[in-house]
Amino acid sequence: MTLEQNISNAGLSGQQKVAKLPLVSVVVVAVVSGFFGGAVGLLMVGMMWWISGNPWVRDDAHSHGISEQDSSRLGGVIIALGYIGFAVVSSNQFSAASASGQEFASPLIAAESLFLWGLVAMVGMWDDFVSNIAAPARLTLVSIFSLLWVVIIPGVSQLEAYTWLPAVLAHEAVLVVACAFVTTAFVNAGNLADGANGLLSGICLAFFTFTFFEYSSQSIFALIMALMIFIVFNVGTGKIFLGDFGSYGLSSAVAMTALVMYGSGNYSMWLLASIVSYPCVELVRVFAHRAARKISPMQAGNDHTHNFLYRVFRQAGLGRIAANSLTGCSIAVVSAAIPAGLAMTGVLARTDTAAWLGYFVVYIVLHVATARLLKMSAEQSAA
Repeated sequence: MTLEQNISNAGLSGQQKVAKLPLVSVVVVAVVSGFFGGAVGLLMVGMMWWISGNPWVRDDAHSHGISEQDSSRLGGVIIALGYIGFAVVSSNQFSAASASGQEFASPLIAAESLFLWGLVAMVGMWDDFVSNIAAPARLTLVSIFSLLWVVIIPGVSQLEAYTWLPAVLAHEAVLVVACAFVTTAFVNAGNLADGANGLLSGICLAFFTFTFFEYSSQSIFALIMALMIFIVFNVGTGKIFLGDFGSYGLSSAVAMTALVMYGSGNYSMWLLASIVSYPCVELVRVFAHRAARKISPMQAGNDHTHNFLYRVFRQAGLGRIAANSLTGCSIAVVSAAIPAGLAMTGVLARTDTAAWLGYFVVYIVLHVATARLLKMSAEQSAA
């Protein structure tokens, strides 16, 4: 099969028509986006409206077991363009901080780091357009790019930040491999969690809001604004979602930023883990569940917590978009916004390892128990 045929297959056939968005919905989304994002926000909405109405690079309605409609996979592309746009228009606002040396050393702005971050995202884009890359090949490529990133970025694998390691593991080579593994694992976890409106994007928004609260970085500000406009359209219409380009790009951005922050020695590992807890815990839970049933952990499935919650909302009478968006937003708020808020308000100190470890353990217990209860509830209602 040729590349052109593969790309064509990623969209809808010529006989399938894409449902148009109601004009009222578009106007409401545009007003909200324009209020928060100005001209760049309106341009993002215009591009998402246009793309969502065309049969390019679309996802089957039942591929996630939750969307119930064909949606565009190009949300990540729009976020990338919005990120560039907001970075340009906000350059004067942050120039003083940069000149005084207060700009956060974000892994999303240095040229070499930005290049490798882009390569990780491009693995996802290739899968969006061609859809025939085997999972092991994707993981291998992401692992290679992540390893290169850890090696070339100073401060990521500093031994000073890992004094708790036993002596046999306290070597830079071990840390380099471990950090690359963390990045690769979280990219996979984020891609797995990208199944409901506002879910992964909301978690990333909470994480980067906390980061911006700490450092007031221009690059983080631009990403926050692009995420906000995307979430408004995604949650309000359900006609576009991140796609693999978006989930790979955002997940790797979170992992890279978290490693840089932890390397500074100013944050507990468990604080950062708590903010991104849903993808991490859900990845382990699903893999363990599938391993027990002797099912490949890499295959797609509808056995995720967000699938169960969505079914409960639908059985309660909510419409498909309302149930989808409420699923994603509620999980993002509970799993990410709450710990981010606790850290920003100082309720739990950023360096209090014992407190954040306790919080993370409690979350794991509640996550696993909730997933089980939601699954039972969905199955009983269906029966």
